Amino acid sequence: MSYSLHYFIRKTSTRYQLTQLAGNAGLHADISWVYLMEDIENTDFLRGGELVITTGMSIHSEQTLLAFAASLKRKQACGLLLNVGHYITKIPLSLISYCDENSLPLFTMPWKIHIADLMEQYCNEITIQRNIRSQIESAFEKLLFSSPADESALALLARYGCQTGDTYHITASRDPIPSATHSLPMNDLYYGIFFPGEFSDTPHPFSYGITVCNDLSSLYTAHRQAYEAYLVSRIKNQPVVSYEEIGLYRTVFSIPDTSSLIALSMPLLRPLLSYDKKHHTDYFSLLRLYLEHGKSVQAAAKVVYTHRNTVNYRIGKIKELLAADFDSLAQCCEYELAFHIYDVLSATAPEVWENLS
Repeated sequence: MSYSLHYFIRKTSTRYQLTQLAGNAGLHADISWVYLMEDIENTDFLRGGELVITTGMSIHSEQTLLAFAASLKRKQACGLLLNVGHYITKIPLSLISYCDENSLPLFTMPWKIHIADLMEQYCNEITIQRNIRSQIESAFEKLLFSSPADESALALLARYGCQTGDTYHITASRDPIPSATHSLPMNDLYYGIFFPGEFSDTPHPFSYGITVCNDLSSLYTAHRQAYEAYLVSRIKNQPVVSYEEIGLYRTVFSIPDTSSLIALSMPLLRPLLSYDKKHHTDYFSLLRLYLEHGKSVQAAAKVVYTHRNTVNYRIGKIKELLAADFDSLAQCCEYELAFHIYDVLSATAPEVWENLS
């Protein structure tokens, strides 16, 4: 929740006699602060998102004004407001063209208008909005990372229009997703909160998990689901995984005790892993492929680019090693679950599988 430049211009253009000359495409950028700048060498102090005001006191040529605008664009200022009528009496067409081409909103304000009045109004509203945002993020943090749901946090969110029946998207990722309404760090991950209608599946250069929450009192559960989906995205090396798509991994995540997961998987998988380590084979992966393809030797052979007779021989060796024939559905399911447990423990507790003999 932040204010865009468009919000302020629409609200105050009459009062301060603001005229927009260019840069309409950049109007909806967020505004972080208002900065009065007379020395164009000071643009290095900008942090991004500022509306920069200048009277042009130190700008004595068209080239200098263009260089000033270019410097603001490089520093990601959200707009340029020229206080005209004294030092600046004419706006060069080259500046208007530059601002249009680079989506840098350009405005003028008459000299008779007090810059301090505009700055006071804008900065006060930005400060109030930051305080509100801080309160909202604190409430979301309580609900995401602790259970049961904090009633005071729910009440605060309701006061600011966050309705419990609305649909929120929760993401978990190593890096914050820029488009998230809020992004909260926890245990080396970022949990993104997307308000209703704000999530889009735009590709990102990192993987993330996502889930849907229709009840703010269930945000703790949603954050766990997003985390689990994120782990599966890493396991499968996929850019995005929805919690609804994680399948049998749900069963694994429903067992929070690592010792129980080890007890369910180690007796089944240890013989394979130890054999592979000793003989430099990959029976572990072959058995998994075999089961994933409905015990079809031909399908497994196609995946590993190996003659089906060779694969059939190796499957026979695996059955002998494990003393298992995989004729029963129950036995196949046990091994399928064990493989999924292996994936999760490899991502969360890799030491479990180390030093197998």
